[in-house]
Amino acid sequence: MTATTTQTHNRTLSRSYRLMHTPLGELLHGRLASWVDIDQVITSAELPQPLQELVRQVLLKTRLWHSERADIAHELVAHFQDGLETGASVDELAASFGDPACAARLIRRSKKRNRPLIWKLRVRTTQGVGLLLLLFIVTYTVLAARLYCGSVQLSRNYWEELNTPVLATPEDERAWPLYRQAFLALPPGFKDVVEDHPDPAGADWEKIAAYVTANQEAVRLLRAGARKPHLGYVLSPGQDTELVDQLTNLNILTHGFVSEESGAEATVADNPPLLGAMLYDLSVLRSGAKLLRADAHIAAQVGDGDRFLADMTALLRIAEQATERPFVIADLVSVALLTLTADTLGQYLYEQPELFSDQQLVELAHAFCAVHEGGPFHLHFAGEHAMFHDMVQRMYTDDGAGDGHPIPQYLKIHRGLATSDNLADSLGSGSVGEGLLMPGLSALLAERRELCDRFDYFIGLCEAHDQLPLWQRQKSRADMELRRLAGTNIERVRYLLLVVTIPSFERASLLTEYATQTRDAIPVALALELYRRQVGVWPEALNELTPQLLPQVPPDRYDGGLLKYRLNDGRPVLYSVGTDRDDDGGRLPNGERPNRRAREWLPPAVVQSPSSTADIPDGDWILWPPVK
Repeated sequence: MTATTTQTHNRTLSRSYRLMHTPLGELLHGRLASWVDIDQVITSAELPQPLQELVRQVLLKTRLWHSERADIAHELVAHFQDGLETGASVDELAASFGDPACAARLIRRSKKRNRPLIWKLRVRTTQGVGLLLLLFIVTYTVLAARLYCGSVQLSRNYWEELNTPVLATPEDERAWPLYRQAFLALPPGFKDVVEDHPDPAGADWEKIAAYVTANQEAVRLLRAGARKPHLGYVLSPGQDTELVDQLTNLNILTHGFVSEESGAEATVADNPPLLGAMLYDLSVLRSGAKLLRADAHIAAQVGDGDRFLADMTALLRIAEQATERPFVIADLVSVALLTLTADTLGQYLYEQPELFSDQQLVELAHAFCAVHEGGPFHLHFAGEHAMFHDMVQRMYTDDGAGDGHPIPQYLKIHRGLATSDNLADSLGSGSVGEGLLMPGLSALLAERRELCDRFDYFIGLCEAHDQLPLWQRQKSRADMELRRLAGTNIERVRYLLLVVTIPSFERASLLTEYATQTRDAIPVALALELYRRQVGVWPEALNELTPQLLPQVPPDRYDGGLLKYRLNDGRPVLYSVGTDRDDDGGRLPNGERPNRRAREWLPPAVVQSPSSTADIPDGDWILWPPVK
């Protein structure tokens, strides 16, 4: 092998060797095994051993890239070679060089300033990510410590607060013991006979009449209870096992009125969640009203006006008693009972007016005018307020000043309250997932005071909207705000408990207005019949009824004017302008269930807009005579 070939071969081996032993970082910078070059530079310079060690020590302390150390090695070797050539000794050169560590720091600082921009960006990015990670760990640790500090304080027993006015009522003024006794005495078959087939024209009427006739003691107890001034039902977390079993046997236990999780042993003093409150008294009131209505049908068939009057006045009193329970659902039960009573009376007043004496017509008019003292129906939110704040005190800590933060079991409790809430399900699954998530989630969830203030704000909007008659209403601000919260992911999570526990009360509030209009129409219809009996013909206008037979003409809840009246083909028609706010002369709109469609409230802006796509019925809401 020639000398040239050998030299080329050694150079090729050197490059291969260097490539195999070059760190990836060096390759990315376009250099091959700079550490090999460093040792060659120092060794080949033939510096004295102390100076070689000094150079290696400085290079090691710089902690720079190998490529940068190679450049520094050349500079240091050249520096010491120049010093030796001037006659300086090894000790003098080492002493004049100074502290190796200090020199290494200065060299490192200088080299790092000259590094590429992309490296500087990468370093800053890495530092930023590391800082964020550190900040996250510190924040998470602080939030976790905060989450597990503090405790739930059940400072209020809402059971006792809601029961206080009930317990203050003398026992002989309470209707509930009589209602309970009435239903405990009923035999099986109540729902199949009375609830499902209440029409006297139906094929099963004989069976219905036989059942009601055989159970007049229950009817008597219901009437006796209705004469009591108060319902007198005491809220309890424990089940009235005897009554629950009987209601189950009668197949009338309304779903949702009984909490299956509450046991018979639970007491008010234990202060369990108010969400487990037993409201099956409302189921009893609804079913008892159906029994009285069936008895009224029988009374009408046999021409017994006194019996019919007793059933009607009992129904009205039960409707009033239902509102003593300060929950919106109780108000809706009251509305349903009032509507049932008005429909039944309106039917027989039109089809069988001879059933009633003049005095009975007057008594019925007074009974209807006495409902809510003649004022409009309104929703009561005290129960909803108590239930929400009770949930909050169980899901938040209490700092003693009205504030606090969510507890670690927040999601678990929330999932038990709203099992259908997809958002809550997606936030955490299982104890491990919830445990890891809750420290971070607690920072996003509203604090106790903020959440309660926002709830009170919403309830205030609902109450203000509910106080307005239909002719003054626009779209519910509470509903619009609630939809906005539910549609914004961050706020939906922040006010999670509020979003999933506050329903829209718009429909419930409309039902109270419909009931008010229905209640107001019945005394007018009774006055019309009295006028016909006294004069011999129907009046031409409602003002002919005042003040002898009617104190004043009630308002039309849709336009704020007086209730509408027309003689069509010699027969009276009492009506409201209804949805379209347009007086159509007592004409029903076209389509199925026209009378129900004619009363469905829509915002004025929707009705009046020429570009509205809403199905606006063109007709009136007929209040009397009844529409089949």
